[in-house]
Amino acid sequence: MNWLFIVALMVIGLCSGCVTGLIGASGILVVVPALTVVLGLPVHVALGTSLAVDVIASAAVSYVYYRRKNVELKSGVGLALGAVFGAQVGSRLAAYIPEWRLGRGFSIFLIISGVGFWRRVWGGSYPSLQAPLEELKLMPREVHM
Repeated sequence: MNWLFIVALMVIGLCSGCVTGLIGASGILVVVPALTVVLGLPVHVALGTSLAVDVIASAAVSYVYYRRKNVELKSGVGLALGAVFGAQVGSRLAAYIPEWRLGRGFSIFLIISGVGFWRRVWGGSYPSLQAPLEELKLMPREVHM
């Protein structure tokens, strides 16, 4: 590894950390495209590297959000249990998907997510699940979507 590669990694990490801290998005939004497009790493390697970095960054950011009372622990436990199981399934499936398909799928996911978020932020209307979840007692009333 030369010094330019290390500096590029640090800049990518800085951008990823800012995205994670600001909007709570996984650094994967920054890291995977940067590692594949800018540094030329294979998609599988970029995904694995991003996930390893996310564990550390997410733990640090979660603590800050927790101290500011912006974490709903009961929901987090359920999400974590599902995520751990889903991550095992997804990582095993990824091993059988060719790099070009995985890259295309990731790109499509980013586009769909971006368009959906854009519409929600800029005035699009999406039905909320908050009221039905409150009626079923699955969501505390003080949590707002």
